[in-house]
Amino acid sequence: MLHEISENRFEHLGAWIPAGVRAQEYWSNADESILGVVLLDLTDKDLSVAVLRRNGFRHYEADYVEASIESQMKAQSLLHEKMIQ
Repeated sequence: MLHEISENRFEHLGAWIPAGVRAQEYWSNADESILGVVLLDLTDKDLSVAVLRRNGFRHYEADYVEASIESQMKAQSLLHEKMIQ
């Protein structure tokens, strides 16, 4: 089950957002082993999604990234699909 989390919770878990983008939504699975984020590129204003999974050292690393998504709804749908795979 996925649920939306706050920016503070996302950062508390040790994940971070690169410069040049602004997070629109933060998501997590139940045990917080998988995080997802919808991002707005501040240069070209398109949306991206990123799925982060914990590695063997319990640090988050990118598992899936997709850019140039047309709408917030499509971005959220894609993000949820990739988080539950």
